[in-house]
Amino acid sequence: WYQRRVHGDDWAKLHEEKVKLSDFVKGLLEGEPAKLDALRQQVVGDLQLRSGALHFAGDRDSAAKLKEAIAALEASFEVWLEGDEETLQLLERHGDLSYQAK
Repeated sequence: WYQRRVHGDDWAKLHEEKVKLSDFVKGLLEGEPAKLDALRQQVVGDLQLRSGALHFAGDRDSAAKLKEAIAALEASFEVWLEGDEETLQLLERHGDLSYQAK
Protein backbone atom coordinates (compact mmCIF):
# COMPACT_ATOMS: atom_id res chain seq x y z
CA TRP A 1 0.00 0.00 0.00
CA TYR A 2 2.71 2.51 0.93
CA GLN A 3 4.68 1.83 -2.23
CA ARG A 4 1.76 2.59 -4.53
CA ARG A 5 0.64 5.64 -2.59
CA VAL A 6 3.99 7.40 -2.55
CA HIS A 7 6.16 6.05 -5.35
CA GLY A 8 3.84 4.60 -7.97
CA ASP A 9 5.61 1.62 -9.50
CA ASP A 10 9.18 2.52 -8.48
CA TRP A 11 10.02 -0.27 -6.02
CA ALA A 12 13.64 0.87 -5.84
CA LYS A 13 12.67 3.77 -3.58
CA LEU A 14 11.03 1.50 -1.01
CA HIS A 15 13.24 0.95 2.04
CA GLU A 16 12.46 -1.21 5.08
CA GLU A 17 14.40 -1.04 8.30
CA LYS A 18 14.15 -2.05 11.96
CA VAL A 19 15.68 0.64 14.16
CA LYS A 20 16.78 -0.47 17.63
CA LEU A 21 16.07 1.98 20.43
CA SER A 22 17.72 2.68 23.75
CA ASP A 23 15.64 2.01 26.85
CA PHE A 24 15.35 5.78 27.28
CA VAL A 25 13.86 6.44 23.83
CA LYS A 26 11.70 3.32 23.97
CA GLY A 27 10.18 4.50 27.27
CA LEU A 28 9.77 8.02 25.90
CA LEU A 29 7.89 6.84 22.80
CA GLU A 30 5.75 4.37 24.74
CA GLY A 31 4.93 6.89 27.46
CA GLU A 32 4.32 9.89 25.21
CA PRO A 33 2.40 8.95 22.05
CA ALA A 34 2.76 12.54 20.80
CA LYS A 35 6.53 11.95 20.44
CA LEU A 36 5.89 8.96 18.18
CA ASP A 37 3.37 10.98 16.18
CA ALA A 38 5.98 13.73 15.77
CA LEU A 39 8.42 11.17 14.35
CA ARG A 40 5.76 9.98 11.92
CA GLN A 41 5.30 13.54 10.69
CA GLN A 42 9.01 13.73 9.82
CA VAL A 43 9.13 10.67 7.56
CA VAL A 44 7.55 9.54 4.32
CA GLY A 45 6.33 6.04 4.98
CA ASP A 46 4.97 3.80 7.69
CA LEU A 47 6.43 3.87 11.20
CA GLN A 48 5.39 1.42 13.92
CA LEU A 49 6.72 0.83 17.44
CA ARG A 50 6.82 -2.93 18.05
CA SER A 51 8.78 -5.01 20.55
CA GLY A 52 10.98 -2.11 21.61
CA ALA A 53 12.05 -1.18 18.07
CA LEU A 54 10.80 1.13 15.34
CA HIS A 55 9.78 -0.63 12.15
CA PHE A 56 10.05 1.69 9.18
CA ALA A 57 8.92 1.14 5.59
CA GLY A 58 9.24 4.10 3.30
CA ASP A 59 11.47 6.46 1.44
CA ARG A 60 15.22 5.83 1.88
CA ASP A 61 15.89 9.53 2.60
CA SER A 62 13.30 9.43 5.36
CA ALA A 63 15.21 6.62 7.08
CA ALA A 64 18.16 8.98 7.52
CA LYS A 65 15.86 11.72 8.84
CA LEU A 66 14.35 9.21 11.27
CA LYS A 67 17.76 8.31 12.67
CA GLU A 68 18.59 12.01 13.11
CA ALA A 69 15.31 12.55 14.97
CA ILE A 70 16.03 9.58 17.25
CA ALA A 71 19.49 10.98 17.98
CA ALA A 72 17.85 14.28 18.95
CA LEU A 73 15.57 12.41 21.37
CA GLU A 74 18.63 10.68 22.85
CA ALA A 75 20.26 14.08 23.35
CA SER A 76 17.32 15.19 25.49
CA PHE A 77 18.29 12.72 28.24
CA GLU A 78 18.82 14.45 31.59
CA VAL A 79 19.63 13.31 35.08
CA TRP A 80 19.11 15.37 38.20
CA LEU A 81 21.08 14.59 41.30
CA GLU A 82 20.33 15.94 44.73
CA GLY A 83 22.68 15.78 47.65
CA ASP A 84 24.49 17.83 50.19
CA GLU A 85 27.01 20.40 48.92
CA GLU A 86 30.05 18.60 50.30
CA THR A 87 29.23 15.29 48.61
CA LEU A 88 28.46 16.94 45.27
CA GLN A 89 31.74 18.86 45.36
CA LEU A 90 33.63 15.66 46.16
CA LEU A 91 32.01 13.85 43.22
CA GLU A 92 32.81 16.77 40.94
CA ARG A 93 36.47 16.90 42.01
CA HIS A 94 36.84 13.18 41.31
CA GLY A 95 35.37 13.65 37.83
CA ASP A 96 32.25 11.67 38.60
CA LEU A 97 30.01 14.53 37.55
CA SER A 98 30.11 16.50 34.34
CA TYR A 99 28.05 19.34 32.99
CA GLN A 100 27.08 19.80 29.37
CA ALA A 101 25.74 22.97 27.86
CA LYS A 102 22.47 22.71 26.00
